[in-house]
Amino acid sequence: TSLADLLEIEEDTEDLRLEEVYDWLEEDAVDVSVATQTGTITLEVVTDWPDLSHAIVTRLLREVTRFNMEVRQSQAGAEHEFISARVDTAEVELRTAEAALQSFLESNRQYTQSPLLTLQFERLQREVTRRSSVLETLIQSREQVPDRGDVPPSALPGEDAARVEFGGNRPQTGVTVGANVGDAQQ
Repeated sequence: TSLADLLEIEEDTEDLRLEEVYDWLEEDAVDVSVATQTGTITLEVVTDWPDLSHAIVTRLLREVTRFNMEVRQSQAGAEHEFISARVDTAEVELRTAEAALQSFLESNRQYTQSPLLTLQFERLQREVTRRSSVLETLIQSREQVPDRGDVPPSALPGEDAARVEFGGNRPQTGVTVGANVGDAQQ
């Protein structure tokens, strides 16, 4: 039995029936609130059927978890790609600086006898050192950023976190999701 059948929704097309189900969920069954101070999201589902309420909560949690995971994987993948491209650029810049230093040394074997050449050598040497440091920092950053497939699952509760409460003459299922609002954006 579909939810549209259970709710006795009669429309001409399946798309219209589905739209009515979504409207019912949004307007009558599901309530979402955010405690801004704690960042806790509270999800409450109220229906005439405790099992249905629990199933809706479970499905919503599963979809939030899936969405969170997709967003985190996408962000991690983009960050990893950006840093990898920057590593490639830094490697080229380091090789260029090293080549300039090598060329200088090949042309000026006795540079230590000239203050001007010594200064030029020191500048080239500092540039190689700086470029090497930048490359090393980027490589370390890339190692710390998980690749798209290495993102751990978020800390949202599973379906066993839903609790069934009975209030008044209408059973309801509610769940408090212990996730910060910003989790999906990190």
